[in-house]
Amino acid sequence: MKTIINLLIGSVLAILLSACVTTSNGVPKVKIDEHDAALKYYEVGAEYYRKGSYASARDRLEKSLSLDPQLAEAHSVIAMTYQQLGDSVRAADHFKKAIRIAPKNAGVRNTFAVFLCQQRDFDEAAKQFDSAVSSGAYRNPEVILTNAGVCLSQKPDPARAEEYFRKALTFNANYAEALLQMTLLMYSEGNSIQARAFFERLLSSNPPTAEILFLGVQIEKSLGADKTSNELAGRVLSEFPTSAEAKKILDAGYDAG
Repeated sequence: MKTIINLLIGSVLAILLSACVTTSNGVPKVKIDEHDAALKYYEVGAEYYRKGSYASARDRLEKSLSLDPQLAEAHSVIAMTYQQLGDSVRAADHFKKAIRIAPKNAGVRNTFAVFLCQQRDFDEAAKQFDSAVSSGAYRNPEVILTNAGVCLSQKPDPARAEEYFRKALTFNANYAEALLQMTLLMYSEGNSIQARAFFERLLSSNPPTAEILFLGVQIEKSLGADKTSNELAGRVLSEFPTSAEAKKILDAGYDAG
């Protein structure tokens, strides 16, 4: 199943890039040509970041900010870049600058919240996630709310994590990540009946994966429902025969015949 790093990092750049590029009100604007050039360097830097070329990303983003120091998204992406390069001090400085420039930008808030979560400052991260959602500036708040739930589950604070996952599902009842996280949370808390209910919702509204089906195998086995568990195991073997989950099932002695 997905780890916190994979889930949060996987969505953070998408959220940031989906928002409108922001400059603060009341700050003298740079020349139009310099701003346009800054945007181009920002876009190239963000693409380098996405590809994992962090030194190249840093260089382009530094150039972007030299042309337009008020480009909040560039501060956010360079902050993530410095974090990947092992410089948390510079990362924190750029995150704070981004927030000062664009306090209502959901992508900027979400990015900072992810950083705080990875620094294990869970309560402040939750505040930033809440601010990102309340800004109303992102059209898919269920993504940010699910990130918040994953973050709080690492504290661990399962009750607050559940609140975030359930709130995410009020925005999108079929959002796969929130359903998956609720399934995992219920299962880890020993509530296999609830885990089964969320698993069934997940499977009925989203394409199956080997990981999801294998989670179902575990849930049904914990409930003593060997027939259903075996049926799900058979699906893993037939639909995802080369997966790591298929190997686990075969190693456990499941009879494919």
